[in-house]
Amino acid sequence: MAAWRSRSTSEPLYFAILDDDDEWYPQYLASCCRRVAEENVTAMAVVSAFHRYELGVDKPIHILPEHLTFDEFFIGNPGWQGSNTFIEAEAFWQAGGYDESMPSTQDRDFAIRVLEVSKLRGKKILVNEWPLLRHHAHTGERVTLCQVGKRKGLDLFYEKYAPRMDAETREASFERAERLFGYRRQCSPNAIPQADSYKTYEDEPPVKLVIGVTSSCARNVRSQITSIERQIQQEQKFDGQVQYLLLTNGGCDDEIKAALQEVYPKNFSVRLVDLAEQEKRYACFPHSSVFDFSAIGRKSIAFSRSLLHFFSWEEAKKQGSDCKVLILDDDLQFESLSIEDGTLGSRRLNFLGKISSLIRNSDADIIVSPYSDAPALPFYSSLRTQLVDVYYTLLNFSSVAPGQDFDADIRQLQEVINGDDYYYDFSSARFDHLECPVIWQPDSGAEGSKVAEVFSVFLRDIQYLNEQANISRPLLASSKAWNETAGSISYRRGGIALYRKLSLLVDVPNLSVSIEVGDLSTQARRSDFISAIHMVKNMGVKIEEVSLPLRHHRRIQEAPCEISATKLADDIVGLCFYRVFSEFYDGKFPSEPRIQSRFLGIVDDYLELIAVNHLRADQLVLQIRALLSENHWWMNQSRSVHGAEIEAVNMALDLFRINHLNGNVVEQIGKVREITKGFDVVSQIQQLVRVFAREGLGGATAESKCEGAWPAINGTRFEDFATEETRVAAAT
Repeated sequence: MAAWRSRSTSEPLYFAILDDDDEWYPQYLASCCRRVAEENVTAMAVVSAFHRYELGVDKPIHILPEHLTFDEFFIGNPGWQGSNTFIEAEAFWQAGGYDESMPSTQDRDFAIRVLEVSKLRGKKILVNEWPLLRHHAHTGERVTLCQVGKRKGLDLFYEKYAPRMDAETREASFERAERLFGYRRQCSPNAIPQADSYKTYEDEPPVKLVIGVTSSCARNVRSQITSIERQIQQEQKFDGQVQYLLLTNGGCDDEIKAALQEVYPKNFSVRLVDLAEQEKRYACFPHSSVFDFSAIGRKSIAFSRSLLHFFSWEEAKKQGSDCKVLILDDDLQFESLSIEDGTLGSRRLNFLGKISSLIRNSDADIIVSPYSDAPALPFYSSLRTQLVDVYYTLLNFSSVAPGQDFDADIRQLQEVINGDDYYYDFSSARFDHLECPVIWQPDSGAEGSKVAEVFSVFLRDIQYLNEQANISRPLLASSKAWNETAGSISYRRGGIALYRKLSLLVDVPNLSVSIEVGDLSTQARRSDFISAIHMVKNMGVKIEEVSLPLRHHRRIQEAPCEISATKLADDIVGLCFYRVFSEFYDGKFPSEPRIQSRFLGIVDDYLELIAVNHLRADQLVLQIRALLSENHWWMNQSRSVHGAEIEAVNMALDLFRINHLNGNVVEQIGKVREITKGFDVVSQIQQLVRVFAREGLGGATAESKCEGAWPAINGTRFEDFATEETRVAAAT
C-alpha cells in the first residue's frame, strides 16, 4: 500500500519485490525496466531467471516463456518467486496481491492469478532468460522447510485449484507434492458436526416490551410484523405483552397503513406514528432544537432514531414501570441463520424469553447485538470478498456432474466465522481472508437436490449482488454466544438495542456530523456509534453486547440503496469520524491539527483500500463472465436448462460493473477526497459535545418541555472549548 500511494497519475507504477534472504545483481532493475520500455504499454510483468545458491554453488534456474501456463503452475513452479517479480502495480492489485492465508505455495497461487489478468486484459508477461539475481537456498528457517506450513499451504492451494485440473494434471501435481514434500491430500467426506445445544429460555416469565421501529418501506414492515407474530406464536406466554410502535419516514404513510391492514396481528398491538402525529407531538420532543423540523418528512437516520426513541419512551411509560424498549431496524426478522445438520438454515430461537432474562438479570443499561446473515455494512465494503467466493464456487460447480446429489461443504465457512472481519474488504486488522475463498452455500436446505438444481439457485443469488445483498460469508448464530447473558462492553450500537434504562432514550439524542457538498448538507452515518461513545465514555453508561442474532435478510429488501459520491462520503466520513471521536474522548490528541491530521489519514487509508479492492473486484467480474462462457456442463445444457439463467447473470454482471466498478469508483473517490478535505473535524467535535452537554437533561426533559418549561443549563466541562487545556480535560 505504501508503494501504491507513491504512484504518479501520469506514468504506470511497477513493483519490484525482494525477499530478505535473496539478492539482485546490479543490472536487475535496469534490465526489467528496459524490457518494459521495449514492449511499451503491453508489458504487465517481467519474470527473471536466477541462480539458486546452495552449498556454495550457483545453479542457474532458467525460465522459458512457454512454461508460464496454468497447467505448469498447477503441477509445480517453473521458477516464479517473489524476488524475481517485477509487476505493474495495477496488475498486482487486479490479481489480488498475495494470499496471506497461505503459509506456503503463495508464489504459485499469485502467478496463476497474474496469468488470469494477463489472459483477460491482453497484456504480456515477459521473461529475462539470463539469471539476474541469486536465491539463497539455505538450511535456516524457511517457509519451504516448515512441514506444517507447507501442508496447510498445499491444502489451500488444492482447495482453490483442484477443480480446474484435468485428471492427468491433478495426478502429476499430487505426485510432485508427495515426492518433494511428503504431502498426501486428505479427501475425507465433509463431516456433519454435532448439533449445537441452544438454551431455550422457556421458563422466563413474560415482560412488557415496546418494539420501536422507523421505516419508509411497507414491504419491510409487512415482513417484520409477520415475523414477530410467528415469534409470539412460538412463545405464547408473550401474547398481549408486546407493542409494535412504528414511526414512518419519507412520504410512505399510505403504503404502510395499507400494509398494516393486510397483516394486522392478533397477538400483539401496533401503534402507527404517522407524519401528522409526529408534527403534532413535535413540541414535546426534548431535542427539537437540535433537528430541523422542516425535514420531518424525510428525516436523517439520527433525526429519525432520536424521534423514535422519544415516542418509544412515551409508550413504555404508559405501559408501566416494568416495560422496556427494544429498538430495531425495520429489515430484521425474528429468526437466525445458523448451521443446521451440516447446511445453512433458519433457526427460530426464543428471542422473547432471552430478552425477558436480560431485562430481569442484566446490570447493563443498554444491550446491543450483532445480526445474523448479512453484516450491517455498506455494500461496497464487501464487494471483493463476495466476488472471490462467487468465482471459486463457480469453479467448484464446473468440476462436478450436474446429475449427482449436491453435497454441501461448510468446512471453509466454519473455519472463517470465528475470525473478525471475514466478510469485510477494508479491515485494518487482517488481510488473510481477502483471497481465501468461502464456497457459497444455499441459505435453505438442499437435501436431495441435484447439482444442477442448486446451480440454478446459485445463479439467482449472483443476481442479488445488483440489489446490494450479501450472498456469501454470512454472520451465523452461535449456540455458545446465545447461551450467554453476560456480554462485553461495547459502543458499537447498531440495529438491535434493548433499553433497560429508559431515561437514556430521551437523555441523549442520536447525533451525526454534517457534510457540506456545494449548497447541500448531508448527514454522515454512525450516529448510533457517536451517541454510544458519549454515553459510555462520558456518562458512565454500561452498554453490553449480548447475542440476540435476528436475521438481517438483504435478499428481501425492496430496493437497493443509492450509490453516489455523496453517499460514499456519508459512509466514509461517518466511519472515520467515530474512530477519531472515540480517540478524542480518550485524550489521545494534544492539539487540534493532530485531530484533523488523524481524521484525514484514516480517510486516505479507506479510499486507498477502496481503490485497490475495486481493481480486484473488476477483474473478478471479468473472470466470472469468462468462466460462465467456457465449455462446461452448463453450456452443454444451456439451451434446455440454464441458457436464460446464464444470460440473466451476464446482464446483471455487466450492470454491476457499470454501477459499482471501473471509472465510477475513480470518479467517486476523487469527489470524496474533495469533500473530506473541507470537513472540519475539530469544529464538528466541539459542536457535538456542546449539544450532548446541553441536551443531557434526564428523563424529565420531555415532560418539562410539554409543560413549556425548559430547565436552565449551567456550564459543563464541555461548554468551553476556548483553551487546549479544556479540551484535554474534557477528553480525560
